[in-house]
Amino acid sequence: MTSSPDTREETSAPAPWTSRLFMPFYLLAFAGLMATTATPVAVTLALRAQQLYGEEKTAVLATTLAIGTVFASIAQPLGGWLSDRTVSRWGRRRPWLVLGLLGGVAGLLVIALVPERWAMVLGWSIASLFLNLAFSALFAVLADQVPAARRGRVSGWIGVALQAGLSAGTWGAVWLGDQPVALFLGPAAFAVLTTAALLVVLPDRSADPGARGAAGRVPWRERLTLLARYRDFGFVWAGRFLLLTGYYIFFNFQLYTLTDHLGVTVAVATSVVALNSTLSAVLKLVVSPLAGWLSDRLGRRRVLVGCSAVLFAVSMVLIALADDVTTFVLGASVGFVAYGVFLAVDLALATEVLPEGDANGGFGLGLYNVAGTVSQSLAPVVAASVLAVSGNSYPLMYTVAAGLVAAAAVTVVFVRSVR
Repeated sequence: MTSSPDTREETSAPAPWTSRLFMPFYLLAFAGLMATTATPVAVTLALRAQQLYGEEKTAVLATTLAIGTVFASIAQPLGGWLSDRTVSRWGRRRPWLVLGLLGGVAGLLVIALVPERWAMVLGWSIASLFLNLAFSALFAVLADQVPAARRGRVSGWIGVALQAGLSAGTWGAVWLGDQPVALFLGPAAFAVLTTAALLVVLPDRSADPGARGAAGRVPWRERLTLLARYRDFGFVWAGRFLLLTGYYIFFNFQLYTLTDHLGVTVAVATSVVALNSTLSAVLKLVVSPLAGWLSDRLGRRRVLVGCSAVLFAVSMVLIALADDVTTFVLGASVGFVAYGVFLAVDLALATEVLPEGDANGGFGLGLYNVAGTVSQSLAPVVAASVLAVSGNSYPLMYTVAAGLVAAAAVTVVFVRSVR
């Protein structure tokens, strides 16, 4: 019989912070893994496709990314589930961090060394699968090691670390030039170093063999119904999916908005996108840790998540109404503030409504992260469909994005077990 979220008991409590080095090394591991995973998506896969395929580069890149997304969506909950149940002398998260990184490096090597279309698709599929296995274990450490009262501020710093990893990987691609091995393995080397440092100080524990046996008797198909059986987790998942879909509509189409709707040149549009990227990084650096700290201090998550979603919806409306670049950047800046608050506090909220509690947080956080993967894939389809039926009406596209984000604010109202 399945217990309700309000009555279930935790089978283990988060371990104490046994080393002052744990937190900086934990954040550095996020930055390294993000650089390794996101840099190919943002830059290096496109460069590799351009080097090898010329006019076919767009089709090859789209195919590669689409298949990689499927493997990432499978790996996140699967990796969390496996690490929750791992019994080993090295703990339950360490083996998957190591295996994930090694497999990810192998996949990246295939892309860098084999100049064939099949190799690019195969290599990125392998890399996506294994790197997301590592990510699932890394996120699970949050529930394992960080007390609930501190998760807001830690989640805020995780957001900063992820942004730093993305920025470092992107700039690294500029510095490393057009050498395929360096482009793909440079960020991976950073991830190996930062993860190795974390493994040294991580007080990881093996799963309890008895709990593993009990978990093994729960059918995998039944586990996939957790969103329905645990309503609070389901609403948190839905809110993340809706808000990130709205965010990726903006993120993916801001260049076309500037050129096709506001009528600026490609050079100006590129500069504005670069400015937005810088503003996003700076505002997240300031806002995310502050929002996380405030949610811990107040003991409230829902109100901050709801307010950030409302503010993000306002930013989408501002962009929809924009008739010049200044208003566009202003609307985007409001959105970056809201997004920084949401990312920090929503992750902390998710750790407090995990379907199987902190003791098996890997599976729940893996499912939680699938919301981001699916929304990233679906957002371009939604945006392109709106533009197609409306005669390229960008204001309507951003109005739809505002509606999706506003719906995210509604979902958090139905979360009952957390303030």
